[in-house]
Amino acid sequence: FYGARISEKDSIWLFKPEYIGIEQINDGFFLLFAKDSLCGVGDSFGRIIVPCEYEDITYDRNGHAFVVQEKEHYGFYGIDGLIRAFTGFDLIGGFADGTAPIWVDNETGTVTEDGTIDPEFIQRLYVLGETAEKNGETQRARQLYARIIKIEPTFAMAYNNFGLLELKSEAYRIKSLAGSKRLVPLLELLRQLMRQSKGMKQP
Repeated sequence: FYGARISEKDSIWLFKPEYIGIEQINDGFFLLFAKDSLCGVGDSFGRIIVPCEYEDITYDRNGHAFVVQEKEHYGFYGIDGLIRAFTGFDLIGGFADGTAPIWVDNETGTVTEDGTIDPEFIQRLYVLGETAEKNGETQRARQLYARIIKIEPTFAMAYNNFGLLELKSEAYRIKSLAGSKRLVPLLELLRQLMRQSKGMKQP
């Protein structure tokens, strides 16, 4: 395992010898490779800026950001170690003049250095989810709503629609069981919850 000391003559560890690799990059930052091959970022003071939880990390100097990859999705941290955008994007382009292009499901938008996402981009994703739902593409709709929730956790309508799909799915699974009478009250409760969520009056 590898570590790093403040200097060759110093006995104090900057990073303890628990990494399979350490690579110095620009501006006093270090890429840290953990034993499970996931990587993170540390700085010249020995602080962990990005935890070793990601498949790949790219330093975007213009955006003062570390773009991280978690499975097939991307997000980014600021150089202060705060998460600016969660890993829900198909791709994040390079920053220029404070913004970077982003992609989800072939839709393109922008995100600022502080993680503010173009609201029209979120709205377009939401419309795609609604369209998929109306066309009976339940799985695609669920995936789109889940992505919106991941990248923009304050977008309430995505929670509502995602929750309704989950309730419908659960009701279908229960109804498809052996028809046990003990399940009838639970099934009725699910129906009532769906009516309330839609703002409908019970008949």
